[in-house]
Amino acid sequence: MHGTMFREPIGNLRWWWAKCRLANSNAFVWSGAVTLPASQPFRQAIAAKPRFAPYERLAPLWHLHSRRGSPRYERFLPAIRRRFRVALADVLDLACGVGLMAARLAPDCRRVVGIDSNRRMLAEARKNCGRHANVRLVAGDFRCVDLGETFDIAVCAFDSVNYLADEQGFRDVLGTAARHLRAGGFFLFDALGEATMRKLAGVDSHFLRSGPRHAMCHYFDEATQKSRTLVSFPDGNEEHVRIPIDPPQVAAAAESAGLELLERFRDVRKLRTFYVLRKPSEANPSAGFAS
Repeated sequence: MHGTMFREPIGNLRWWWAKCRLANSNAFVWSGAVTLPASQPFRQAIAAKPRFAPYERLAPLWHLHSRRGSPRYERFLPAIRRRFRVALADVLDLACGVGLMAARLAPDCRRVVGIDSNRRMLAEARKNCGRHANVRLVAGDFRCVDLGETFDIAVCAFDSVNYLADEQGFRDVLGTAARHLRAGGFFLFDALGEATMRKLAGVDSHFLRSGPRHAMCHYFDEATQKSRTLVSFPDGNEEHVRIPIDPPQVAAAAESAGLELLERFRDVRKLRTFYVLRKPSEANPSAGFAS
């Protein structure tokens, strides 16, 4: 009797702790950067440098950024399994980048399929995932790819959903996730909102130990409501554009894709928001919950 009485509060506490661990897994890890208030003279000095294609220089270094900054979803999957009494054997990694998340997920899953549209990032992913026979990497656009197969869970890590041209692109990504999920499957992702992007625009990050020295300067364009990041190397710059994604957009896109928004939570610094979505099961949308 006492075991039954305490099972639910203990289960809720474990779930709360799992969310805290995911949201703050790298909150207190040094990024390898010296972060300073945005310097206009520095930004003016780098503005005229030649332009590289996205990830032309950053791809070989991205594993260093990702190791420090990417949320540890592989540690969160056991909590999903326990909470909802589900088997999460097959995982889809959307915008897999250099494959560190896929490599982390592989030991605890039957198969992991990683998708990315950038050939340089996929080349690095093949190196990082080479020892995992259950990882498959596919070149494709996460807005419209159709693999013709389904998964128990999809993950889109490290605010990758922000790297889109517009809100329609975000709705398309949720459509991709829904299309590839089995009934009752989950979609986990994290995103940066407008407030975070405005905050980032006030600083410059100088990376002194992550490979060749480089800096990241963030800008927020009031006219387009987009964030622009200039990654500056000694001999040139890369530009990366992101859109802010906030809870109202997620709620609307989830409804449009036929996904249920189960959870939303943030890290202690309130920079990144995490979302847990689920594709309703055909028999009972709420089936599978356990304390």
